[in-house]
Amino acid sequence: MRRLAIEGDPETFRARVDPFLRAREAENNLLFGILHAIQAGRHPEWFLSLLERAGEIEAVAIMTPPHNLALSMARDDAARDLADRIHETGLAPPGVSGPANEARIFAERWVERGGGSFARTMAQRIYRLTAVRPPGGVAGSLRPASRGDLDLLTEWLIAFAGEAGIPGPQHDPAWARDRAEWSLRGDREGLALWETRGVPVSLAGFSGPTPNGIRVGPVYTPPARRRRGYASACVAALSASLLESGFRFCFLYTDLANPTSNAIYQRIGYEPVCDADMYRFEGSAGG
Repeated sequence: MRRLAIEGDPETFRARVDPFLRAREAENNLLFGILHAIQAGRHPEWFLSLLERAGEIEAVAIMTPPHNLALSMARDDAARDLADRIHETGLAPPGVSGPANEARIFAERWVERGGGSFARTMAQRIYRLTAVRPPGGVAGSLRPASRGDLDLLTEWLIAFAGEAGIPGPQHDPAWARDRAEWSLRGDREGLALWETRGVPVSLAGFSGPTPNGIRVGPVYTPPARRRRGYASACVAALSASLLESGFRFCFLYTDLANPTSNAIYQRIGYEPVCDADMYRFEGSAGG
């Protein structure tokens, strides 16, 4: 019989689940990133749990309110049991994020138990890169963002969240500014700007280190600056810099509803790994 173990100490939890997450490092890059942020003091609250049977981990679920519950599964038949066990704790997540099939099974079972409904808010694809193919003929160069860019970074982070349809506090100017400030001083986290003639024209960030990699994102170019290759050049240059600094891989998420971004990232060397979906709970099923 599967049982849910809840851990209060992030260090102990990280040590317990690390081998499980490493087995599919690219797929689990988000969970590694959340754990890193918790350990770095970014989140005042957390829910850390694992589903095990006979001492073997079959699923991991992490939440940092007010964000979605994030999942990793060794097998999709654990998703219903995980939903049952977490529901019994009284946790009220606003939604769930994870591998496409398992996230849907979890969401279906969650509303069976708690009522309400669920809706998919984004269908994503995870990509991994080990070598960069830089685009040619794009004017400009990459530079690290600095405190002098804080107003611009705040504006662009809010615009990115709005265009991407990301739920939660990302639309709040105070949250976005705090996110920018933290990135500028964070451990293995940062923001970079593609600049032409001294003018920033595109943004790319990085965060969420895994044992061997780092996640690239967000990526944003203002509408008036698009279709000139700036985002491709910005992501390519940042990815190359991260690989040169010692990371073996870079990861990123794309919205499957945006064929342009999926195409440009593949052209610079990103290869698809798996699909991941985000669901929102509505009514009594969610928080």
